Amino acid sequence: MTTLMRFFGALCIALIPTFAPRLMSQQADQTENRTSSDLARTAMANGQAAYDRRDYETAKKALEVAATILEKTSAGSLELARCYISLSQACFGLEDISGSESWSKRALSILSTKSPKSVEIAATFNSLGKVAQARSDLTTAEFWEKKALRITSEGPVSLTLVSTLNNLGNISWAKGDLLGQISGFEELYQS
Repeated sequence: MTTLMRFFGALCIALIPTFAPRLMSQQADQTENRTSSDLARTAMANGQAAYDRRDYETAKKALEVAATILEKTSAGSLELARCYISLSQACFGLEDISGSESWSKRALSILSTKSPKSVEIAATFNSLGKVAQARSDLTTAEFWEKKALRITSEGPVSLTLVSTLNNLGNISWAKGDLLGQISGFEELYQS
């Protein structure tokens, strides 16, 4: 028995130079991915905190760092889509309408396949509606907001639902369609 144990011990020692670099590389990759994910989450949290303080410039910078990391480590993930949504909102806060639209469309490209009925995609539709409204394209704004409303009205009351209703009200007001604004709210309360 001892001879057999010595043989396997010697065999393991002999194989260390063959397998150690591969194992070390795998461990390094796992550690790098874990560290990158932690950095991305921290950058997103910092970006969200800055956004909540209405420090949109700092929010945008932090969220861009998170997006860069996530694009390398988690391409196509819901986490990356959420980061894009937050970037869209930060750009809108900075009155960078083109930037807001660009980030929203990037989020939409992920969400349309991964999560087509989610609050996240509704928030993206909402952002695109705000972009169109900022450009005075009320027809397109209403299109996006109604898409958001179809999703958000099916679930519990959420900030996205409230924002969508507010935006639809503003669009109706801008169109001079006060009856449309009222009927929209009545329709929601009846359902």
